[in-house]
Amino acid sequence: KFKTEHFEYFIPPNEAIETPLPHETTIPDNFNRPNESLDAGPWNEVVNNWSVATNVATSDGGDQGAARHTTALSSSDQDSEVDFIVREFGAGACARFAAAPTNTHYSIRETSTTNLSFAKTEAGVRTIIGTGQSITSALPDNLRIRVNGSAMQSYFDDVLKHDFTDTAIASGLYAGMDCRGTDDVDNFLAEDLAAG
Repeated sequence: KFKTEHFEYFIPPNEAIETPLPHETTIPDNFNRPNESLDAGPWNEVVNNWSVATNVATSDGGDQGAARHTTALSSSDQDSEVDFIVREFGAGACARFAAAPTNTHYSIRETSTTNLSFAKTEAGVRTIIGTGQSITSALPDNLRIRVNGSAMQSYFDDVLKHDFTDTAIASGLYAGMDCRGTDDVDNFLAEDLAAG
């Protein structure tokens, strides 16, 4: 078997060699900065307006909010997590987010004090794909999504909740945040799973 470091064996001799992207092992954001629009920092507001206020990120309302970090991971196999701080309707994390301006990604969302959902959003259309999992919320809650090939997992305060397969979204190098309503999240962290 050939490993990544042997990629040049598969490049025709007359073609330019493009080396693999370096692994971006972590992309953190604790939102500890002055109050501002979220997209004044390293974020794209994909759906709804977002802001940073009192060192947390907040969606400014609306039904299906989403924000994408502007730094790409080196793999579409990734973890993404947030701490859910203040609830109006629900918030969570996104993984395998497509590049701008497309709103395509996987997400988990704490939809109530007792339910965690897993969804896919394709070209802006959100569909629940993982059955709701029972939780007991006591904010703040850590919500983590992991996508690894076709394996989909969610974690609620480090406890595995969803574990199934899906192949609808095979690519997407970005991670982000998801919400419904005016909800506060903190301590965003994304990592690729193929860290070298």
